[in-house]
Amino acid sequence: MTTTTNAVPANVVPAATVSRVTAAAAISPKVGAAALGGAVATIFWAIAAAVWWKDTFSAATLAALTGATATLLAALFGYLLSDPLRSAGSQ
Repeated sequence: MTTTTNAVPANVVPAATVSRVTAAAAISPKVGAAALGGAVATIFWAIAAAVWWKDTFSAATLAALTGATATLLAALFGYLLSDPLRSAGSQ
């Protein structure tokens, strides 16, 4: 005889106990700045490779340029943006 239970399988994550608004308020705006840096770098190199420097870069070179530019822009944007989640005395 097989019995069934209402147990939650081990691979199922229970519903969040923190509201979305609270969770979003706990994320540093520097995260968004880093994402913006990556997006700007990707868009710039995609357009540049298609418009100004056609057939100049290999796929590997273009990926390296995009990654390096994204890293630099993420660091720059993150540095320039203040973080209200940190205490005012540490900035």
